[in-house]
Amino acid sequence: MLFANACTPPTPTITVAPSHGVHLFEVPNYSHHRDLGVGSFIRSATFDIGSCAWSIRFYPNGARNEGCITVALELMTRNATVTVSCDLRLVVQATTTTTEVARYSAMEAGTAAFDTRCVDRFVQLSCTYQFITKSELEASTYLRDDSVVMECTLRVIRGTRPSPAEPEINVPPSDMADHLGRLLMEGDGTDVTFDIQGKTFPAHRMLLAARSPVFKNLFAAEDMYHMERLKLVCTHKLWKHLSTDTIAAMQRFAELHNSPKLKNACIDFFHVEKNFKQTSTSSPRIKCCPRADNEVFRGEYH
Repeated sequence: MLFANACTPPTPTITVAPSHGVHLFEVPNYSHHRDLGVGSFIRSATFDIGSCAWSIRFYPNGARNEGCITVALELMTRNATVTVSCDLRLVVQATTTTTEVARYSAMEAGTAAFDTRCVDRFVQLSCTYQFITKSELEASTYLRDDSVVMECTLRVIRGTRPSPAEPEINVPPSDMADHLGRLLMEGDGTDVTFDIQGKTFPAHRMLLAARSPVFKNLFAAEDMYHMERLKLVCTHKLWKHLSTDTIAAMQRFAELHNSPKLKNACIDFFHVEKNFKQTSTSSPRIKCCPRADNEVFRGEYH
């Protein structure tokens, strides 16, 4: 029978595909459980058939009538509706001399409907089907080495179950603005200072570069991160491309990024007479970087 009360709100569901399976449930230490009261039971571990979770209840003293062994099947998946064909049997356990496994059941395979959208989520089979009495069980071969074994053959006919829910992770609003504000107010990690009419303002190069393309151009990557090897690699690449056509740009770059090695390479380039003659009258070079030209003129060619 079905118990319908205290139903939960509807949830998204998916169809349960027809399937079948067999599960064995052993109750060890029967003598420790035989005196449980009417309605008290031992539950098996859950097992999966038809994408739903199930368990078996074993009542040593009956679910409602004292002295009658009763077994019930329980649908553990919540918010599901499933129709099944179920066969529950006691199993005769094999001995060392007997390998045959006989089965006993006072019930034939029956159809049961489960609806766990309500609080009472199992079909009580003892009202319709009952196993042997307690005294019969204890005098039979179904009880061996103080244990009882039950076999559940379950065939899922149709049904629905809740669809897998997306995990809910509550993400708090960003507090980056507060952190950046404290970073500015406390002055931690500042690496540049502005002097405006005698008043100094500490700041962070990285933040300035991120907020302003002007500052981004001023703070070259190698200066910002102190990547000296990268700076040397860039200088070497530029040095390999020194020519009368690129010398003006190289001088300007060396001055802009404070690269003494590149500036010395430019001066050495001028010290070659033919290079100096080809570029000495080049007005763009003289206009773009007159300081470097003065250093050349104070050298060998002055």
